[in-house]
Amino acid sequence: MVVSLKPKSVTLNNSQVHVNPKCKPSPVLIPVVNLTDPNAKTQIVKACEELGFFKVVNHGVRPEFLTQLEEEAIKFFALPQFHKDKAGPADPFGYGSKRIGPNGDVGWIEYILLNANSDTKTTAVFLQTTPTFREVVEVFMEEMKDMSSKVLDMVAEELKIEPKDKLSKLVKVKESDSCLRMNHYPEKEETRRKEEIGFGEHTDPQLVSVLRSNNTEGLQICLKDGTWVDVPPDHSSFFVIVGDTLQEEGNTGLANGIREKPKKSMFPPFESAETRALAESLSRDIIRGNPNVKWESIKGLENAKRLLKEAVVMPIKYPSYFNGLLSPWKGILLFGPPGTGKTMLAKAVATECNTTFFNISASSVVSKWRGDSEKLIRVLFDLAKHHAPSTIFLDEIDAIISQRGGEGRSEHEASRRLKTELLIQMDGLQKTNELVFVLAATNLPWELDAAMLRRLEKRILVPLPDPEARRGMFEMLLPSQPGDEPLPHDVLVEKSEGYSGSDIRILCKEAAMQPLRRTLAVLEDTEDIVPEDELPKVGAILPEDIDRALSNTRPSAHLHAHLYDKFNDDYGSHILK
Repeated sequence: MVVSLKPKSVTLNNSQVHVNPKCKPSPVLIPVVNLTDPNAKTQIVKACEELGFFKVVNHGVRPEFLTQLEEEAIKFFALPQFHKDKAGPADPFGYGSKRIGPNGDVGWIEYILLNANSDTKTTAVFLQTTPTFREVVEVFMEEMKDMSSKVLDMVAEELKIEPKDKLSKLVKVKESDSCLRMNHYPEKEETRRKEEIGFGEHTDPQLVSVLRSNNTEGLQICLKDGTWVDVPPDHSSFFVIVGDTLQEEGNTGLANGIREKPKKSMFPPFESAETRALAESLSRDIIRGNPNVKWESIKGLENAKRLLKEAVVMPIKYPSYFNGLLSPWKGILLFGPPGTGKTMLAKAVATECNTTFFNISASSVVSKWRGDSEKLIRVLFDLAKHHAPSTIFLDEIDAIISQRGGEGRSEHEASRRLKTELLIQMDGLQKTNELVFVLAATNLPWELDAAMLRRLEKRILVPLPDPEARRGMFEMLLPSQPGDEPLPHDVLVEKSEGYSGSDIRILCKEAAMQPLRRTLAVLEDTEDIVPEDELPKVGAILPEDIDRALSNTRPSAHLHAHLYDKFNDDYGSHILK
């Protein structure tokens, strides 16, 4: 990933380095490879093993085309906004703009994204530019392909990959998804920086990414360990970043120093850059790392936990038992009142199984562009299969696939197509041995389409907590402290009938607020400002605080509990004997 931000200077080893203040800086010496050097192939592989990127000089790309390309691009970015908008939106090719940074707080860029092999989707850009721009783009891309192919052939030769052109042909073939992206960082009002073209946010390339910055300062490349390396402006060289697919194609541990088969790449090889762009948008919904939700931390719900372990956990732990007629259930539905722990159960499954966890909501798979919603569904399942064993968690699934058509129902064509594609992909899971589970959650199970209910083979009720579960929650959230008056947990359990787990947490929070309110009232009556280290301690929770909290808090989902019981009687998976 490459991030651009307003430069901030710090001193490291007596040198000024522009760093991202949110990352750990490191004055790493960037390897420089001269492509005309006889030892270039050895230097490239060494750089890949150590850092995963390097700088190339004497690359063969004519500087006059670089200069001309940038001049023409700057002319485009200087056009009035309504002219530039005619060349967009970038879907994925064309003109676009976006804010950058973790929270969009770094600034914003505008960019042109062009397909290197076909101009069918980028004609709008060329209509807003001079004929010279198109000519320069075509020549520049051919020279960039030649340089990239040369680098890849060197890697293949050094690693003894056969055939020698196995890597470079992925760049040269007509079906390659190579693309050219030009980023523009608009001039900020408070500065007098000149207009610049460089590179911005960058994610997990399939093969290699070749980057160049002319006048843009503050750009960095992130290493595997999270260290950010400064990339100073350079008019005469390129930076080459090694992608996961290069590691996989070469069966080598480039970028991590280990010549063994690497970890699976982030994305499977897609047939087009458009599909890959959709995969990148979905990759934001992959929960990386362990959610760290243990079964023990979920009070009650013993039946739901047992059924989930049987449906998902055991097939992963003991796959030899689950074949033939006993093949794993691929679709599981968690239904019940709001706030009862459905999402917690899903995260516990991901923690226990250590599977790739896709946390999907309606916003993840619904697009305003015609046809993209169905493509997103298909790409989602392709990603899940690529990362198997994996779990696709569809939260609030009733928002995605409620009942189709029927009397008195009006439905948009795009919605029907999305639902059909989801049903088709669910069917496909039954015909594969890959461990991909669809775990869905809803508060409105009776709204689901009948065809989806059939595919969600296990339908598990997540009910309101029983007295034993409520007691466990109260003891965990409001423990009695030594020396304080014991809290009336029995009263809480008795008077919280019909409360969901979420309601109980709110009730406990309200009880804990009572002594804090008393403390704050005393502080507010004091005219002098009390230093932070002299602030009084918050007092203990008293039995009357519990009564006040009970009077101020009401259950939110108890009125419809009988509807879930009826649905469970008709469709649910019941207690195991």
